Amino acid sequence: MRYLDKEDAVVLAERMGLCPRDLGLLAFCVDQPAMTALGEDIFPTLHHKIAALLHGINQEHPMVDGNMGLSWMCAVAFARINYFDLRGTQDEIYETVVNVSDGNLDVPELAAWIQTHLHPQI
Repeated sequence: MRYLDKEDAVVLAERMGLCPRDLGLLAFCVDQPAMTALGEDIFPTLHHKIAALLHGINQEHPMVDGNMGLSWMCAVAFARINYFDLRGTQDEIYETVVNVSDGNLDVPELAAWIQTHLHPQI
């Protein structure tokens, strides 16, 4: 499993013209997918790990503005470095990310959505 790091997220944010509010908080969000407890992954599958990343950035707000967009771009990048594409219609993506931001989707619910939208790269 390959993971994004804070520098990857900063590069994505810079390309999007975003300004970080708290780089430590951004690092925390980006590190969440790799977290373990008692030697076990807290987020056991790729779709759970992607959900934790997207959810974390949306809930913690490490950027001054643009947290929803950055969360989606980080989720897509994380999927891609693990040879998967995360796809959906613009409406599906928008509705999902807004629901996460509004607190209407938790990590397990988001992971279930991601699982249906995650496709192996060809």
